[in-house]
Amino acid sequence: MKFNLIILLSFLSCVPTLQAQINKNCSLELKLNGKEYDQVRLEIALSGLEKHNVIGSSIDKQNWIFQYSDTVYKKHSGMKLYGKQNNDSIEYKFVVYMPLELDTLKYDSFTVGEESKLSASFIKSDIFEYQGKKFYTDDFLFSNKDDETMYLMAKALNEGFSLFWRDTLSYDQRISKYEKIVSLSPDSHHLMSALYGSIGRYKSKEDIARIFNNFSVENKNSYYGNKIKEYLNMNFFENSTLPDWQTNKLEPIIQDTTKYNLVIFSASWCGPCHKQIPNLKKIHNDLQEKLNMTYVSIDEPETVEEWKKLMKREQIPWRSLLAKDDVKGLQNKYYIHSIPMAFLVFPNGKIQRLQLYEEKDRKLIYAITNLK
Repeated sequence: MKFNLIILLSFLSCVPTLQAQINKNCSLELKLNGKEYDQVRLEIALSGLEKHNVIGSSIDKQNWIFQYSDTVYKKHSGMKLYGKQNNDSIEYKFVVYMPLELDTLKYDSFTVGEESKLSASFIKSDIFEYQGKKFYTDDFLFSNKDDETMYLMAKALNEGFSLFWRDTLSYDQRISKYEKIVSLSPDSHHLMSALYGSIGRYKSKEDIARIFNNFSVENKNSYYGNKIKEYLNMNFFENSTLPDWQTNKLEPIIQDTTKYNLVIFSASWCGPCHKQIPNLKKIHNDLQEKLNMTYVSIDEPETVEEWKKLMKREQIPWRSLLAKDDVKGLQNKYYIHSIPMAFLVFPNGKIQRLQLYEEKDRKLIYAITNLK
């Protein structure tokens, strides 16, 4: 049997209370066969890297119920399960095995539909080490018949929806493929949240719109549907004020609106970002009379010192600002779901999103600035 490993996703269900229809309690019922736990925690990933944790309730250590609000449900982008035994400090992350037509998909986060009841059978436990830390996992085989939403989500994952990998197709072929996937499941919450979470992977807003237009009207008006519409309608750069990495003095990201501005989002822990530095230095040397460049670090406070060390080590000649006081807010404001990412801001305030590891995008900066 063939196994594919993917790390992503979520799960849940909504059940109306006896109160007004606008107020709902959501719940997931989960039956675990083959292993008992003293505590099972449901970690719900929300928009902007936020997380909402729910401790399950159980009377027999095998049948668990998790409850949360419908607001959490609408904003979720993925969920994970963790279990503890004997009040131990060790927490086991659940790994999901989902049988598909030809493969068995393996991942650690998933989504299910409303009023969902799931059952899973224990397979095995594992321990692995990463960067000097030990991690513990428990593998469970889930049924592909318990929840249609969960099964369709797993199929979309296996097909690489909005991931731009897992196939040998060209970019244009993938866009057509993603359109078809959405057209077959236009009400899918997972597909909508996955599209929103991967905005930065697309070459243009037009490509995102092609896929988005295949969703149902109701889904287009959902939480993530509205987020995507906001992004598609964002044509001008809304300035922000952030502290300088050396002086801590607050400065606007765009200081001179009469020039082109290249705003680069990066972080100390982002290897692909650091690989761009030689290209960025060349752009700066060639275009500094026409183009202002500004780094925006999305490092959290605990890693800001590493960012400062990077600035000194690389002798970065352009400005660098820190988003440390509100990283999540800044990521939401500018739809930064992955880095490296950059915006070219025109003198009139219009913006163009760029992937500077793409040679064509770097050439585009030269072409645009030389028109002035």
